[in-house]
Amino acid sequence: MTTTTSAKSSRLEAPQWYKRFVAQFPLWRHPVAYQSAQINVPQLCVYAPGWDGEEASFDLHCLKRQTYLLMRGVEVELLPLNEPNASSTDMLPFLVTPGGECLSAHEINRFADAHATKGEKALEKRKQLEEKRKKLAAAAKEAAAATEQDGYQVITPSASSAQGDEECAEKTRLEADMEAFIMLLETKLQPALLYWLWCEQDNYRAITRNYYGSNYTQPLDKIVPWTRQRTITNWVHNRYHGELTRERIYSDATEALEAVSRRLGKSTWLFDESEPSYADAVCFAYLHVILAPDSVPTPELQNIVRRFDNLISYRNKVYNHVYAADEDEESTA
Repeated sequence: MTTTTSAKSSRLEAPQWYKRFVAQFPLWRHPVAYQSAQINVPQLCVYAPGWDGEEASFDLHCLKRQTYLLMRGVEVELLPLNEPNASSTDMLPFLVTPGGECLSAHEINRFADAHATKGEKALEKRKQLEEKRKKLAAAAKEAAAATEQDGYQVITPSASSAQGDEECAEKTRLEADMEAFIMLLETKLQPALLYWLWCEQDNYRAITRNYYGSNYTQPLDKIVPWTRQRTITNWVHNRYHGELTRERIYSDATEALEAVSRRLGKSTWLFDESEPSYADAVCFAYLHVILAPDSVPTPELQNIVRRFDNLISYRNKVYNHVYAADEDEESTA
């Protein structure tokens, strides 16, 4: 049995002449064909440059995240990728971190909050709130404050826990108000903005197609935007369950902008007089994408926004606060 096994192994072994032949050739180690470069600063991949070559992106979703990062003072390198298929979600923007993470949507917001150098007041409030929540959880376990009554455990809350409850409730109400505000913009103003850019044919041919197709060579510079136009047109019609009319969609936009104007009033920011929030980044993104293009063939949506003086001033103020200030810092660096 042993002889048979050794005979099989000898037959599988390479001949000596082949070993001597192969030994004459050195082993070469070729460099890796492609290796991603190490980055020291997070890279935000967006549609860019913006209107008239400005830093602010011309795309609504990119501008929301870009503005919020700058509001929080997070240093990022802007990468004008203009190709959504490069993202794992098939959407722009996405943020590449020095650690190799690829973040999108609300993950970018969490990164901005975690690495903020501006808006310390809001961050301090978050820390205090977390500490109070921990204290409330600990207070719930305090056996010393509990009494047994009819088989039920009754916990007597302390004054500090009651105060913490009130502050937590106030913070929850503020967050709920912000979410409701953003939802209003997404349900009323976003369909109108998309309709205005993609479904108004004069605007599409003069503005939208050029910006979203400039990254491609012919004929893709026409085909890719046309494909996206069909997708967005179907999405807008589905939002209105096939009952879309031009009058209705601009009426909804007017309703949303009136609500924003009332909410803003004469305040500096929407929800906190001392510093901007993500709601300010979202609101600015809508207003800037609407107002920034020049010589729009069908300026219906621009005309609606121009009815509200405080919204015009607000958009200019946010731009100067975020982008003009950032440009000044770069020029002095």
